[in-house]
This record gives sequence, structure tokens and C-alpha cells, in this order.
Amino acid sequence: MTILSFQPYCGAAPDPGAVWAAWNLDPVLITALVAVAVVYGMTWGRGASTRERVVFGAGWSLFFIAFVSPLCALTSALFAARVGHHVAVLTLGAGLLVLAAPRGRLERLFSGRMLLWSATAVQAILLWFWHAPGAYAWSLTGDVQYWIMQAGLIGAALMFWRGVRLAPIQHALLALIATMVQMGALGGADHLRRRAPVCAPLRHHPGLGPDAAGRTSRRAV
Repeated sequence: MTILSFQPYCGAAPDPGAVWAAWNLDPVLITALVAVAVVYGMTWGRGASTRERVVFGAGWSLFFIAFVSPLCALTSALFAARVGHHVAVLTLGAGLLVLAAPRGRLERLFSGRMLLWSATAVQAILLWFWHAPGAYAWSLTGDVQYWIMQAGLIGAALMFWRGVRLAPIQHALLALIATMVQMGALGGADHLRRRAPVCAPLRHHPGLGPDAAGRTSRRAV
């Protein structure tokens, strides 16, 4: 059987001794991150409070850590790293960026309650779709495919957190609980899937087979 051969955007899984050298210095990514910071500083950041600027900086830093630091490369090998990446980007990073935006600007775009529940549903659908083995494997076959996945997930997360911020507190809490439940179910499904047999092409790809963490651990021996 033919074995798939491709390089994930974040690079191949690093050896344990070389983890701290596995930084992603993609000039396009670095330029985009800098551009986001500059645009914020020239627009919403001008009238922002000190608290909002600090919150934006924290959110921006989490995106930097997720996509530039060795955490990005570790997602090619470790399930725990992929979970940490999702938490850093979709939960903390996106939430902080929305919190740093002026509430008045957000209120002009959508009504809170309608946006909240539609965004909750869209985010859940995209999370389950991109965690399906075939979709996730496809996202690692090239840079464009990887960023199609990330753009969809990040966009849905930004919409979700904007809805949470604008909606009445009781609706925001219900949406957060629903999201926590479905993400817990997704994590459980991923865990069971990693314990099940996988097809040969995926078994030989770093990070997709159930023995990925074991391969990484054996490299250190």
C-alpha cells in the first residue's frame, strides 16, 4: 500500500532534544501577526483603555505562541499539544481579542442573542468536522489546506465569543455550558479514535496514528 508523504505546515514532529529549536519563522505568518497588531493600534486601540490594550496584547501573544513557538510543531506529534493549541487559540486567544474590542463597535454588527446561538452551532459543526480523521489528515497535506481549517475555526471562535459578550448573561452561560459539553464529548471521541486501529497511510503520518505519543517518547530513549 502506498504511504502518504507530506509535510504539515508546522513541520514534522521534532525530536525531544530539538523541541526548543522548532520555531515556525514563516515570514507570511509573522507579517500577518505584526499587521494585526499595527491595525489594532491605529484603529480600535487608539480609543481603547489600558485594560483593553493589555487584553489585546495577551490575546495576540497567545496566537504568537500557538503558531510561532515550538507548540505548533508539537501538534504534529502529540494529542495533548493539539488540545493545548486549540485552547490557546479558540478559547483564550479569540476570547481575549473580542474582549479587547470596543463593545459599541461589536453591537453595530449583529444582535447578541441571534449571533450567539448561530455561532455556537457553527463552531460545534466545524470543530467536529475538522476533527474527523479524513478532514484532519487533509488539513495537514499543505499550507493552504492547513489555513483553510484554521481560518474556519478561528473565525467561528471569534463570532462565538462576540456573541457571548453581547448576549444576556443567562444565554451566554447556556452557550458556554453547551460548548464545554460538546468539546468534552469531542475530546472523548478523539481519545477513543486514537485507541482504535487506523488505516496504514495515517498510521505512518506523525500525529495521526494512535501510537504518535509513543513514537515521540521512544525517540528520547
